[in-house]
Amino acid sequence: MIDFNKRLEKAKNFLSRLKGDALFVASYPDVVYFTGLTDVEGLLYITKTSSCFFTSSIYLDFAIQNIKIPAEIMDPYKNQNFKKVLSPFSKILFSSEVSYARVENWAKMSGKKFFPIKTDPIKKLRAIKDKDEIEIIRKSVQISRDSFKELKEFIKPGISEIEAVGYFLYIIRKKWGAKESFAPIVAFGENASFPHHSSNSRRLKEKDIVLIDFGVNFQGYHSDLTRTYFIGKPSREFKNIYKIVEDVQKAVIEKIIKEKSCRKLFLYSYNLFEKKGLGKNFLHGLGHGIGLEIHEAPSLSLKSKDILKENMVVTIEPGLYINNNFGVRIEDDIIINKDSIEIL
Repeated sequence: MIDFNKRLEKAKNFLSRLKGDALFVASYPDVVYFTGLTDVEGLLYITKTSSCFFTSSIYLDFAIQNIKIPAEIMDPYKNQNFKKVLSPFSKILFSSEVSYARVENWAKMSGKKFFPIKTDPIKKLRAIKDKDEIEIIRKSVQISRDSFKELKEFIKPGISEIEAVGYFLYIIRKKWGAKESFAPIVAFGENASFPHHSSNSRRLKEKDIVLIDFGVNFQGYHSDLTRTYFIGKPSREFKNIYKIVEDVQKAVIEKIIKEKSCRKLFLYSYNLFEKKGLGKNFLHGLGHGIGLEIHEAPSLSLKSKDILKENMVVTIEPGLYINNNFGVRIEDDIIINKDSIEIL
């Protein structure tokens, strides 16, 4: 069972380190992380000794019954509640990702100044998963894998990309009561050469390549997988490109045991492709964290300064895209353990 009070105490600790009086938690995933409240719009206000959850009247009863931390719950627009709660404090911090318009509205309602946190400690906190989060993600991946097996049986020549997408959504809802992590990508033939293809009416043919990027949102936590395969007897070119991508993924996963710099891991994968004369065909980052968001810290990319740490869960997704002809991507979700890697 997730210990939400422990998370709240960590927030209070870094509030003290930042020498702030209070902290606004505004983004939906962050609010879920601290309160356990899903499908509720609101704003969490944390001080060193207390917390308050602001939400509109339509969510009040649900929030009171379901919040996982000790907190006052109130409508900020009634009885000047927002202004009253904030009145004792002067240095109120907030995540720098919050829009200027939203902060300006807070200032107008409260008469207070707000100070952005340049390096968001909440994102760093969320990047390292506890054992309960890991088990939920593990289940999310299992649902994704099982659903893909059913989808693969459904996909036959004549089926359109968008029909395949619809069938995947049907499977995860009917069998698992789950949601999709993102709009699934089903790409046939030449459409697989575009990393973020939008599935359309293109129908599957014999000797087509099939690329499917899919994931499940289970109990708020995401999985993200990609599989690529061939209809019929695979061409020599496909087998060659597939083997290169597969070998790079295996090499990177092995490399992670000793190398934890996300930038260096990206460069390692890029250089492996470049040795084959295919560096220019690797068009995206190597991977990213997953959790309450489908893309979260850390980022395995060229400009990343992130370092992999124990109990992070990340994707490893090398891919090659060949001249509007076809593409191959292999993506798995892995857990960073102390001295090993676990592929989920």
